[in-house]
Amino acid sequence: MSIYLKSPTLTEVCMSESVYRHEVKYETDPDKAWSIRQNIAPLLQIDSNAAITGYYVVKSLYFETPYNSDYTDKELGVQFRQKVRLRSYAGNDVYKLEIKSKNGDVATKYSVSLTRRQAEMVVNGNYNCILEIGSANRMYIYHQLITKVYRPLMVVSYTRYPFTNPAGNFRVTFDENIRYSVNYESLFQEIPMTGLTTDKTIIEIKYDDFVPDWITDYLVGNGINAGENSKYGSAFKNIFD
Repeated sequence: MSIYLKSPTLTEVCMSESVYRHEVKYETDPDKAWSIRQNIAPLLQIDSNAAITGYYVVKSLYFETPYNSDYTDKELGVQFRQKVRLRSYAGNDVYKLEIKSKNGDVATKYSVSLTRRQAEMVVNGNYNCILEIGSANRMYIYHQLITKVYRPLMVVSYTRYPFTNPAGNFRVTFDENIRYSVNYESLFQEIPMTGLTTDKTIIEIKYDDFVPDWITDYLVGNGINAGENSKYGSAFKNIFD
């Protein structure tokens, strides 16, 4: 993959104001996850992006450095770490290029929206198109991609059932059928994903300041405890270990 440089001035790398959120992950079998989903659904709202079916499909093309630094940082439990991904949602021709930074269990995202043409350019190593985007995050993302020599590595796909609670500003998602592929075109086309990262369902709770006790008590009461569950990490191990 060739990387094309425009050599802009990077003395001031600006970013939009960060929104930091806590993330807690749980893992369980699909049958139990389905039962939990049915029981909590009346207490929450279905995310507006999934209003018709109750779910949507997410595809993320993850990028890595030559030394797989992001994966290694995650495995070593480094406090400050990040992931770079190009994300698409089924039925939507808008792509999001994101840097997700984490400090322990607190996360924030820096993202820019790309057209299909721009997304394909980024996959092919032409990062200059990022500079054309009217976003405060463009220089930071461009700078990270260039200086750390990020390149595309794998696509991870899953079906997400998302719920929200605007009053408490927390979000609960159920991710299943988590698969991976090293064929980058599967981000843009309906190409079957080759591998299954796990046969479990991953439940994620994201919140700002607090999460209601009833949701965490309910999960623990059903024998589901919080843990470290990385879709990208699992896919990486399946491919390279």
